[in-house]
Amino acid sequence: MRIVKKLLILVLVIVAIAFVVGYRLPEEHTASRDKVFSATPERIFKEIATPGAYPKWRSGVQQVAILADSAGMPRFRETSMTGDVTYVVEHATPNRQYVITIADANLPYSGSWTFDLTPVAGGTQLSITEEGSVHNPIFRFMSRYVFGHFKTIDGYLSDLDKRLSSNVTD
Repeated sequence: MRIVKKLLILVLVIVAIAFVVGYRLPEEHTASRDKVFSATPERIFKEIATPGAYPKWRSGVQQVAILADSAGMPRFRETSMTGDVTYVVEHATPNRQYVITIADANLPYSGSWTFDLTPVAGGTQLSITEEGSVHNPIFRFMSRYVFGHFKTIDGYLSDLDKRLSSNVTD
């Protein structure tokens, strides 16, 4: 019984430390990554601006529902193992830029992703910038020190690279 008590106290101390450290971190963060692909801007834009096809190539995305527009802006909901997230397409300039924002106000995080496409010799440079906010101090701690702010962007770029390398064009 003493071991269980000590383990419980240890867990509580770890949670308290994570809370204090998370509380001291800024809510907002910016994370950005660039990758050059041998594909054209048109091909890359088609992939990123067609959320209905995400389950075919994005790991973790199980389903995407295309929702009714809101104030003339397209919306979609991604379903993954961690739950549902609704996005609104804030801006789309074909073959140049695509901006999506989380539309769910009840999540412990919010933010946007900006996809910038720039033609370069032999292909296209894709820059993804996340402007995020993590409201809960424990989640903020986890986001910074356990998962890292770049994990989702890196996974997205890896999945996109596999998709473009496969030459699938559905």
